[in-house]
Amino acid sequence: VERNDYPGIDIDYRGINPELRREYSAFLEQLRAMLSSDKQLSVRVELPQQVSADTWETGAYDWRAIGRVANVVKIPPTPDPRAYEPGGQMESMLNWAVGEINRYKIQLLLSTLSTEQVSGITRGISYEQALDPVGAVAIVGGENVVPPGAPVNFTLAGLQASTGIQF
Repeated sequence: VERNDYPGIDIDYRGINPELRREYSAFLEQLRAMLSSDKQLSVRVELPQQVSADTWETGAYDWRAIGRVANVVKIPPTPDPRAYEPGGQMESMLNWAVGEINRYKIQLLLSTLSTEQVSGITRGISYEQALDPVGAVAIVGGENVVPPGAPVNFTLAGLQASTGIQF
């Protein structure tokens, strides 16, 4: 980082054994000490698990210790759309997180994927996969030639066979 004049370093270690929490924090502290003050230290953490309304388990990632040494703390949000409702899980997590990390250091890693829920399992899917079930745009009545000024009604060819669209 110093030799090649990089602006900083991004640490993205996942799946760390929670028993190594103290060692991981010490590693980040040593790394910060080795970087000059003009270099950025960015650390990605795992999504914490909610224990109670205002308590979260962060595993190997001591958010308070990481927040002291990192310039940026990257947090992956939950893929469950219900978590983003007012008063939902994400609001609760962020309210808790700003007590652990300076709010200006928090960066949410938002996905550009769509979300599909099947049998209680949520997964990310591409934009194309999300639109496949509703089909292509079609003109209602099948007319391809429409006189000027006439209204044109469109539909999605597969919408009637699908479960619909939810926002």
